Amino acid sequence: MAENYVEKPIPSPDAYRSRSHNAVLSQAALLLSIGNQVRGDSRALQARSAAADLSGHPDVVPSTDAMALNIPPLPPGRERKSAAITRERLLYRHGLEKLKPSPSEIRPEVLEILPAVGEKYHFHPSLDTAAELLETSLHHPEELVRIAAAASYFEITTEPSRCIEVLHKGVLSQDTLTRKVAATALARIDPNDNELNSLIQKVESRTTARGAGDTAMLIHGTWALGQPWWKSGGDFYQYVLQNVRADLYTHNDRFSWTGGYSDKARAIAAEELAKWVASHSEEGIDLICHSHGGNVAMLTTTMGVALGELVLLSCPVHEAQYRTAPGKFRSVVSVRVHMDLVIMADRGGQKFTDPTVEEHVLPVWFEHSATHDPEVWKKYDVPQWVTNVPARTRPAAAR
Repeated sequence: MAENYVEKPIPSPDAYRSRSHNAVLSQAALLLSIGNQVRGDSRALQARSAAADLSGHPDVVPSTDAMALNIPPLPPGRERKSAAITRERLLYRHGLEKLKPSPSEIRPEVLEILPAVGEKYHFHPSLDTAAELLETSLHHPEELVRIAAAASYFEITTEPSRCIEVLHKGVLSQDTLTRKVAATALARIDPNDNELNSLIQKVESRTTARGAGDTAMLIHGTWALGQPWWKSGGDFYQYVLQNVRADLYTHNDRFSWTGGYSDKARAIAAEELAKWVASHSEEGIDLICHSHGGNVAMLTTTMGVALGELVLLSCPVHEAQYRTAPGKFRSVVSVRVHMDLVIMADRGGQKFTDPTVEEHVLPVWFEHSATHDPEVWKKYDVPQWVTNVPARTRPAAAR
């Protein structure tokens, strides 16, 4: 529900002193930012943009969000820190009973030392203090915090297998955000990991029915093929059909893709979308896309397919690889949240630099799925930003 989303994060180091839901999400973002910084993710995006002759480049964390969360600056560096020595330091400095190397050892008492460990890192950011914070958080009672810690700790610890074990368990989480952060982080480490296969389903064969023209369609993102929200009868589908687009494509042969996490999976999906548009006489179709589904749609325009309006919801920004082809779309609208945790794990940018993309940021933090939540669309009047929809295609109540 919209009222459960965070509208104001808890900045560092205060986030480590609280045990609220907001604090858990804020801690997860702070921990993920450690990995983003030591890897130099923003520099990598900048280098790719320069190689593609783009004038701008996205940052993994926009500067305004980094300031709001008070993220300590940490220079890039891949030096491995001894996990055994890190645990000994925690024992010596904080009197904590010796931590076992097993990542499955959840220790509620780490919450007692977390404020001091977090404060030390905040005021003295280094690979050593980062390792101590990540080691402590690896035993946190909250799974999302453990997963965020594992995603970053993998980069600097001498025991990376422990981190992979934590991510493996996270892929099986019943919590959507936790599962997606874990799966995304694991896929970035090893896209062929067998644990990820459980999240990918086979796409059903499609007929070649002709569309009605002037229509719209929902496209899901990574690992979302089996989720109901974008399908007929799903909560977001029904909301869009009844309140935003009365011409939403309703036939069973609507486009879908595997949701696999790889450039190859997205390239294949773009080819399939191009074939779908051609076989259904749907050039100019408007698409409402979540996550990497938006990158699939943008890639399709580079294959010569003309689309209408693209509404990109929580789309990871990789402009060097995925961007719209000039003249092959009517408009592009991006709707996102602040510091999307899944996009941070994806190592993509949060904000488009392309001036043709109309940016809208919800007053919501961290939640990747918030942009396809009907309650969020109602509370923040998201339909107002979908400005280029022909009036005849909107439900009467939305005109």
